[in-house]
Amino acid sequence: MKFKNFTLSAVLLLLMCSCATYKPQYKSTSTLNEYPQEKKLEHSFYLIGDAGYAIKDTAQAVLNKFQKELSKASKNSTAIFLGDNIYPRGFTDKTEIKRRLAEERIKEQTEVVKNFKGKSIFIPGNHDWYSGVKGLKRQEKFVEDALGKNTFLPEDGCPIEDIDISEDIKLILVDSHWYVTNWNTKPTINDDCEIKTRAAFLEEFSSEIKKARGKTTIVAIHHPMFTNGPHGGQFSFKSHFKPLPILGTLKNIYRKTNGFTNVDIQNKHYNELKKRLVTLAQANDRVVFVSGHEHSLQYLVTDNLKQIVSGSGSKVSATRNVGPGLFSYGTPGYARLDVFKDGSSHAQFYSIVDKKIVFETKVFPEFNQLNTEVYPESFPDSIAASVYTEEETEASRTKRWLWGERYRKYYSTKVKAPMVDLDTLFGGLVPVRKGGGNQSKSLRLEDKNGAQYVMRALRKQALRYLQAVLFKDQYIEGQFDDTVIQELLLDVFTGAHPYAPFVVGDLADAVGIYHTNPKLYYVPNQKALAEYNDEFGGELYMIEEHTSEGHNDKASFGYQNKLEDTDDFIKDIHRDEDVILDEASYIRARLFDMLIGDWDRHYDQWRWIEFEENGKKVYRPMPRDRDQAFSIMGDGFLLKTAIKLLPAARLLRNYSEDLKDVKGVNVEPYPLDMEFIQRSGKDVWDAQVKIIQAGVTDEVIDKAFLNMPKEVIDETVEEIKRKLKARRKNLQKISDRYFKYTNQLAIIKGTNKDDWFDIERLPNGETRITGYRIKQGQKADIFIDRIYKKSETKEIWVYALDDDDVFHVYGNGSNEIKLLLLGGQNNDTYDIKNGAKLKYYDFKSKPNTFKSHKGSRRLTDNYFTNIYNYRKLKTSTSLILPALGFNPDDGIRLGASFTKTNYNFERNPFSSQYRLSAFYYFATSGYDLSYKGEWANVFFQNVNFGLNLHFNSPNYATNFFGFGNETINLNAEDDNLFDLDYNRVKIRTFR
Repeated sequence: MKFKNFTLSAVLLLLMCSCATYKPQYKSTSTLNEYPQEKKLEHSFYLIGDAGYAIKDTAQAVLNKFQKELSKASKNSTAIFLGDNIYPRGFTDKTEIKRRLAEERIKEQTEVVKNFKGKSIFIPGNHDWYSGVKGLKRQEKFVEDALGKNTFLPEDGCPIEDIDISEDIKLILVDSHWYVTNWNTKPTINDDCEIKTRAAFLEEFSSEIKKARGKTTIVAIHHPMFTNGPHGGQFSFKSHFKPLPILGTLKNIYRKTNGFTNVDIQNKHYNELKKRLVTLAQANDRVVFVSGHEHSLQYLVTDNLKQIVSGSGSKVSATRNVGPGLFSYGTPGYARLDVFKDGSSHAQFYSIVDKKIVFETKVFPEFNQLNTEVYPESFPDSIAASVYTEEETEASRTKRWLWGERYRKYYSTKVKAPMVDLDTLFGGLVPVRKGGGNQSKSLRLEDKNGAQYVMRALRKQALRYLQAVLFKDQYIEGQFDDTVIQELLLDVFTGAHPYAPFVVGDLADAVGIYHTNPKLYYVPNQKALAEYNDEFGGELYMIEEHTSEGHNDKASFGYQNKLEDTDDFIKDIHRDEDVILDEASYIRARLFDMLIGDWDRHYDQWRWIEFEENGKKVYRPMPRDRDQAFSIMGDGFLLKTAIKLLPAARLLRNYSEDLKDVKGVNVEPYPLDMEFIQRSGKDVWDAQVKIIQAGVTDEVIDKAFLNMPKEVIDETVEEIKRKLKARRKNLQKISDRYFKYTNQLAIIKGTNKDDWFDIERLPNGETRITGYRIKQGQKADIFIDRIYKKSETKEIWVYALDDDDVFHVYGNGSNEIKLLLLGGQNNDTYDIKNGAKLKYYDFKSKPNTFKSHKGSRRLTDNYFTNIYNYRKLKTSTSLILPALGFNPDDGIRLGASFTKTNYNFERNPFSSQYRLSAFYYFATSGYDLSYKGEWANVFFQNVNFGLNLHFNSPNYATNFFGFGNETINLNAEDDNLFDLDYNRVKIRTFR
C-alpha cells in the first residue's frame, strides 16, 4: 500500500512538472503585430545564439538561412552571436584532441558573416569559458583574425562593453559568465581588465543604463534574465527519466528551486546577477535583453523590460510558456530586432522547421509625440512657490517629538523665484536625457555649444531613495505611492535645508575649492521641455553646470575643460605614475566637507579636474551635490536613538559647533580618503586648516547666506551661521581627530607597471617606505617617500598591483609596525631581510621569486585576498539592540544584545564577530546570558570557526509536557484543573 502511494505521488509530481514541450506556444493572439512596412528603418539586429554545434545538419540549415537573411541586410545592421559559440569546452589548447573540432565550429560561424555589410559581434557564453580565460582569448583572436577588430566583445575576458549604434540606439554587451563563475579557480580572470570586482561591474552597468535614457537600449548577454526553458525550471516529460525515473524528477526539482550549477537561473550567483541587472535596468524605460543559453526562441515581458531569447542556433530544448512569456518555441532558428527612426521597434522570430516567421511583435512604441500648442509663449518674470504644500509639512506634537522640528517649515514657505524659459536661459537650453540621482529628479540640458547643465528638482524622490538604498534586488516602482512610507521619507528629507546648496559656492571660493554654481528657478511646463513635460516642470529647480567639459570659461572650474569621474580617475592613477592627485587640495576639500557638515560624499559626489603641470597630469577635486550641508537629519527622538545604537545611522548627526564622531560622519568618504591620501603627513593637514580658517571669515559667511531666498533668512539661518563660525574655530581639533583615525591604517599602492618598494625598519617603531618605478631594470622615479611612526600607524598594507614588482625589506628596527605586502599579478620578487611582524600574500598558482624564508608567507588563489579594492579597509562596527517582550510563562522580558564585528585583512565575510546578550524575566526572576563568537579562516580558507555559550539562572523557567508526541493534555477538558506552574520546570543550564 505504501509503495502504491509513493508511486502515485511520484507520477502526480511528474505530471505537475512536465508541461514543457517543443511546440509553439502563444500567450495571446493579440500580441501578434504585423511588420510596419511604412516605417523608416534605423538599424537591424540579427540575433543567433548557441550555434556551437555548427557542423550538425540542423545547425547548418540555421546558419545557411541566417546567412541568406544577412545577405539582404544593409550596412545599418548588426549580427550578434549570443554565446556558446564552441561546444562543449570552448576553444581548447592545441594539445587537446578536440582543438580541431573547436576551430571548425567557430569557423562555420565566422564564414556566415564574412561578406556581411553590417557589423558582426560574438559574445561569450558559459561553454566558451570552459577552456578558461586563455581559451576565451584564443577564441577572441580567431574571430578577430577572421572578421577584424572589435568583433569579439567584451575583450580580454572582461565583463562589459558599450557601443553607440546611433544617436538613439545604445548596445551594451555583457559577459554574464564572468559574473557567475568562481573567481578563485581563475586567478588570472581580471589581469587585463580595468573592472576587477563585481560591485564595480554593477556600477558600470548602472552608469551605462542611465546614460542611455531616452534611447533604445539593447543589452546583449548570454544568460537570459527571464526564461521559460529548462534553465528557468521548465522541463520536458523525457527529462524526468534522465538519468533514471524518480531521480530525474528530483534532479529537475532541485534545478527549479536551487539550480545545480551557475547555468540555472535559481543558482545563487545567476539569480543574484539577474536581480541586480533587472533592478538597475528599470532606470531606463527602453531596455531589451537579448540572450542565448536556452535552446529555443522566446519573447517575454515583465516590469516594462523585454527579453528576447534566441539560443537555438544548433540545439533545441522544450519550453513552457508561462508567467511573463508571450511566446516560446523549441525550434531551430533565430530572431531579428528592427529599430525605426521614430523610436519604435519590432521583433521577429524565424523557425527553420516551419520555414517562416512564427512570431512577431512590437517591442517599443514611438517616441512621445507632444502637442506643444498648449503651452504659453511667454511667462511672468517671477513666481512665489514652495517645495512642499503646507499640508505636507503639518506636524503634530507627537510627530515633532519623534522626528524633530527639522527644517520642515522652510519646505512649505513660499519664496520668490525667477520663472525661466529654457529657450533663452544661457543662450538656449535643450533637454538631452533624464538624470540618475538616488534622491533627486533631474534633467540634463545642453546649450548650443554642447556645454551641459543639470536641472534638479528641490523636491526629493522618496521612492527612488528606497530603491537605491533598501531594494537593490527588487523593483518597487509604484508600490509605495501615496503610502505612509512615502510620506515619512518626504518628511525625513526635511532634515536637509532646501536652500543650503546656494550658500556653499561663496564659501568654497574663499578657500580655493572648485564647485558648480547652482541658481534657483521656477521652471514651468513649456515647449522647450518637449516630451519631458510629463515628468518635469511646474515646480522649483536648481540649475547648475554639469560637471563635464564646456565650462572652462569659469574660475570655479579652474578654467579647465577636462574632468573625470572617480572610477576613471582611480584607474588612471594606478595606470601611470605621471597622473598625480594634489593631495593638499583634496585634504582641504575634505576638511571643508566637515566644516559645513556635508556627510554625503560618496564616490559619485566628486569630479576631478585635470591640469597640465611640468609634464605631468595633476588632478584637483571638484565636490558636487551639496544637499546635506548644515543638515540636521538626526533630529527627533527616533533618529537620535538610532544614531546611538546603529552604526549605519551615525553619519546622520545634527550639524553643531563641533564634530567629535569623525568616524561615523565620514563613513561614506573614508574609503576614498584611504585611496587618495598617501603621501601627506600631519603638517599638510594643519596647513589646510589654517587656509580654511583664514579664508572663511565672518564677512564671507554673512555674504554667502544672502544667496538664500530672503523669505527663509531668519533666526534659523543665524543659528546655522553661529554654529559654522564655532566649527571653524574647532576645525583644528576636528582635523586632528580624523588624521588620527585615518592614519591608524596606512595603505600604499604602486602602479600597474613595474614598481620597487624599499621598506626600511628604523628604530623607535618607525618604518620608511620609498616607492620607485622600475625602468630598464633599475629604480627610477620616486612616487612615494614617507616615514610612518608607530605612535600614529598600527598597520601598513602595501599593494604592488600589476606587473613584476620588487619588495626589499631591511633594517634593524625595533617595535615594528605590522606590515602586509601584496604582490598582485605577475612575477613579484620578495627580498625580505627583516621579517619581523611581516606577512606577505600572493597567488599560489603563479610564479613568484622568494629570496628568503623570513616573514610569514601566505600563498592562495583566493581572488579577493590578492586583488586591491579601495573599499576593503580595516574597520569595525558595534551594534546595541534593546529588547522588551512579554509572555505568560516569563512575564515581562527585558534585555539587550551587543554585537561587535571586525573587518581586518582576511575575512569571510568578516574577520571576527561576537554577540553578547542578557535578558531578565520578571515573572520568575530568572535570567539568561549567551555568547556567540565566530572567526574567519582560522584553520582553512573560507571556513569559519564558531563558539556558542549559553547560561540560564537556577530560577529560569521552561515548560515540560512529557515525553513523546502522544502526551495527554490534562487541561484539555478543564482549563482550571492545573495552573501554569504545573508544567513549569526551573532549571539551570550551561552549554
